[in-house]
Amino acid sequence: MNRLFLALLMFALLVPLGHTLKEGGDSEAALERKLASISGVAGTNCGLIKLMPDPTLAWACAKAHEASKKPFWLALQMRSTDSEIWQAIAQNNDGNRYVIFYTSNNFGQPEFLPHFDVHECFKPFSFNPTGFFLFECGEISRD
Repeated sequence: MNRLFLALLMFALLVPLGHTLKEGGDSEAALERKLASISGVAGTNCGLIKLMPDPTLAWACAKAHEASKKPFWLALQMRSTDSEIWQAIAQNNDGNRYVIFYTSNNFGQPEFLPHFDVHECFKPFSFNPTGFFLFECGEISRD
């Protein structure tokens, strides 16, 4: 009986009960699926940029697609302490624009519970690499 108890205890300690976040893979896959569902299958991936390396080429891709009303998406990862956080933009085949906020867990825990906030954007996208919100609808106020 004692061996059975020890075996069950070891199993409980070694096997996680919930799905925990794998380094990048789960979040990136969930984000790509969501952004592709918004932009459509023809949407161009302008970038899935981890932790803010230079996004100049990705931003140029997004602006070119936006101007020509072609579907695309672009996502930038944000620094965080617990869950993964990304901000993204997407445009569908009809030229409708969206700003998307993603977190791998709304409660800041390691368990993988992806959450998306999708907001329609009625003005051209703007990019503010030093702002709290990287992407905004319309011109960014510099006040």
